Amino acid sequence: DRISMSLSGANSNLSFEVSDNGTGAGAELEARIGTKGFTTKAAGQGLGLFWVRKTIEAANGSVQFDGTARGFRVTLTMPMATAPSPG
Repeated sequence: DRISMSLSGANSNLSFEVSDNGTGAGAELEARIGTKGFTTKAAGQGLGLFWVRKTIEAANGSVQFDGTARGFRVTLTMPMATAPSPG
């Protein structure tokens, strides 16, 4: 198994992507990932990705989950901060 990470900036946004080459999740699971209470772990509570999504969205960003192809990808996109104007 391989995990890849990348960081890029474009159009005043910063994107952080994490992907793997595992089995993916399929459209049905992908639609539920990041919702409160959803987990695939026997002892999980389904709060981790839910809180990630809520935090990023509260900062005017977005979280995308793509698990329908071979592997799985999570992309976090946030607006870049701008320096305050002098004066």
